[in-house]
Amino acid sequence: MSISNDEAPALIGCCGDGILNAMAAASGKKIAAKQDMDDDEELYKSARMRRLNSLLRLFESEWFDMALSMHYLAKERDPKTHEYLCDRLEGFSAEDLEFWLPQMIAVLFRFQELGQGQNLHEALVHSATKHIWLALRMSWWLTSVATSSSESQSRREMARNLLEDIQSGEPRFPSTNNANPTSQAPPTPPTPIKKNLGHRRSRSLGSQFSFASPAKGMAPSRLGADAHALASPSRVMETGRAFVDRRPISGITVELCLRPQLAFISALMTIGEKLRRFKGKDVRRNQLHAELELMNLNLPARVSLPQAVAEILRANNKDHHIVRIPPHEAAVLNSRDRVPYVIYVEVLECSNCQTSPLPEKCTLKNKVKSGSHSLKMATSAVADSYKARQEGKVAVSDIRRRLIKVSSEGSLVDLNDPSAKAFREPWTEKVGRIRLSSPYGHLPNWKVVPIIIKNGDDLRQEVLASQLMAAFQKAWQKEGLKLWVKPLGVVVTESEGGMIEVVPSGVSLHQIKNHHSSILSYFKSEFGSVTSDTFLKAQEHFVESLAGYSLYCYFVQVKDRHNSNILLDAAGHIIHIDFGFMLSTSPGGGINFENAPFKLTEEFIEVLGGAESDIFKRYRFLVLQGFRAARKHMADITPLLELLLPDIPMPCLLAGPAVLQAFKERFMMNLTESKLSAHVDTLIDTSIASLRTQLYDRFQYLTNGIR
Repeated sequence: MSISNDEAPALIGCCGDGILNAMAAASGKKIAAKQDMDDDEELYKSARMRRLNSLLRLFESEWFDMALSMHYLAKERDPKTHEYLCDRLEGFSAEDLEFWLPQMIAVLFRFQELGQGQNLHEALVHSATKHIWLALRMSWWLTSVATSSSESQSRREMARNLLEDIQSGEPRFPSTNNANPTSQAPPTPPTPIKKNLGHRRSRSLGSQFSFASPAKGMAPSRLGADAHALASPSRVMETGRAFVDRRPISGITVELCLRPQLAFISALMTIGEKLRRFKGKDVRRNQLHAELELMNLNLPARVSLPQAVAEILRANNKDHHIVRIPPHEAAVLNSRDRVPYVIYVEVLECSNCQTSPLPEKCTLKNKVKSGSHSLKMATSAVADSYKARQEGKVAVSDIRRRLIKVSSEGSLVDLNDPSAKAFREPWTEKVGRIRLSSPYGHLPNWKVVPIIIKNGDDLRQEVLASQLMAAFQKAWQKEGLKLWVKPLGVVVTESEGGMIEVVPSGVSLHQIKNHHSSILSYFKSEFGSVTSDTFLKAQEHFVESLAGYSLYCYFVQVKDRHNSNILLDAAGHIIHIDFGFMLSTSPGGGINFENAPFKLTEEFIEVLGGAESDIFKRYRFLVLQGFRAARKHMADITPLLELLLPDIPMPCLLAGPAVLQAFKERFMMNLTESKLSAHVDTLIDTSIASLRTQLYDRFQYLTNGIR
């Protein structure tokens, strides 16, 4: 069909009208659609503002604590909210920041892997410039990550970057020359983070001191132990100035505060490594004493211990200088391979370790001279002092009298005694004896602090165990319950080492059963007859702690509960230690031989007066009340695990999200109150009747001699 020239305009006009009409209709739809989109956007903005206002009210309320802050910091994706939360971190105490440090760093790494996290990175660096111990704890934790073979290469690099920024922080402390030695400078009040983040970061990059990057040819696992050598290679222990830094008039930098502290702790860790090269407890003990003699040549110094590793430091809340480590009080603990050891550190309390005058050095008459010959002299002296001592079984009733004897050199008699290694000497008597033999003991601000140095174990899991225990403890305290647990302080200093708090006057059930037929027999010998006030008070402590640890072991699934891992303190409290197996791990891999909810033996029940006694009924009641409180405060406990998953390489977390799911399920949030009571009774009854608990104790006795 053909169209003439005359018909074409009419046809085009007709089609044009249709096209125009169609275009107009389409345009109307677009306008309507745009209006809908504008309406949707307004609704979205309105909903977003309502949500942000609700969050702001929560963040500014009295209920907003560190747990909530960490929860929203990890989950929140709104940039402004995230920035606000990072600013708020600096308003929390140094203790809160130290407690949540593993989770904060895990969250930071997760954000950095997504190309984010600058605000949190800057918040941590800025907080470290205001709190020296936070900077130290960060440095040690990051070193453990940067040198761990189980961490990914990207995370090791992120740890090194943050470590460099922390150790090159801005001057925040007044100079010693300008400080008032009689009073502690007031702490810098928390201030919001500067919003010029890029500028702040650029000022922290010119680091002149960092041991985060391994020296050429050095294995990453050796980095922590060689930190002192990298920080100040010209200093050696024999100089007597291994922990000394020159102080500039302009101010004390974070770097200058960190350097001697890092060097001191590194020296303690290196001793543990050296001891592993020797065989035999006598040789190791002599070597330990000799090494500590050399360390004393460098003390006093501007070094101190973290409050986390000693209750006496937490209670006094004062700073201090380390002035001496009595060599002959130190002891190598029982271990097949790793050689942990305990030392008793003499400190002088002060207002500020960095600004207060350093105490003058006091020495005993038989001091060890510095030089290459000093180590041989110290080793020989120790060997002569102990060569005539003999091992032998002794009654516990005789141990106290024997331990408080002092030889002519001022050392313990019969240090080889097993109960001496279990710290059984009464703490007040030990302190008094050390004071008498110390050149600093006459000073009124003198204190002694015990700590365990452990080398060869990744202690990050022990930190998590202590965190969880503290969270349960806090929940019970909030509800006014008399359940008792003791979260022991653990400070990670490298990938395979750290410091652990000591339980003064604690003795293991293994050592008790070496000298007594039962735990009840021990209680009678220590606290008197079963009707005496002292026994009843100790029994009360026992039931409160037994209930607390029963619940903790159930929720956290703590395994390997043989009698060397359970202590009794001087007041009668039971205390669990060593949490190498928990949550998803157990001795023997996936066998899970200890399948009872917790350890509740016939001997424990005997101390409580039997299964039908009123004290045992109180135990059941305490467990039920503690379970209810844990459910009520579950939201404060679970973030400690949740924020570390899914990629923190702790053995107990290797099963991934299933670990968290199983942990939450043990809170039994689906049960009514009546069903919860029945569930608690089932947990207790199952634990009493557990044949596997008895068999595991028998296995430990046959294989390791643990009674």
